[in-house]
Amino acid sequence: MLDIRIHRANETAILACQGRLVLGRATATLESAMQSVRARILVLDLAGVEGIDAAGLGMLIRIKHHLESAGGQMRLLNPRPHVRELLSLTRLDTVLDVCVEAPLVRLRRWSEFVGHLRPCDASCV
Repeated sequence: MLDIRIHRANETAILACQGRLVLGRATATLESAMQSVRARILVLDLAGVEGIDAAGLGMLIRIKHHLESAGGQMRLLNPRPHVRELLSLTRLDTVLDVCVEAPLVRLRRWSEFVGHLRPCDASCV
C-alpha cells in the first residue's frame, strides 16, 4: 500500500510517499495523485518508500515524460539507500533527477525546499 501526502506551494507540488511503490493499487494511487495536483514542478519525496518494483520504476518514468511534455519537471527527493541502489543498477539515476539532502542541510519546512528548487548540484546523486 502507498500513502501519499500532498503539499503545495505556488507551481510546485510535493508528494510525500510512504509505503511500497509496486504494481497495482500503489502505482495507480501515484498516477492519480500526480494528475490531481496539476503542478509544473513535482517533487516526489521517497524517504518513506520501503520498496519499489519494475512497475513503480516505470511509473516514475511515465510521470517524468508526462510533466516534461507539458513543460514541467520532476525531482525525486531522499530515496532510501536500497531504492537509490536500484535506480543506479537500472541506470535510471542518469535519467531521473535524484537528490539527497545533506545531513547538515535538513530543510525544516516544505516552503523552504520549494524556495530552493534549482538544477541539481553536488548534493544530487
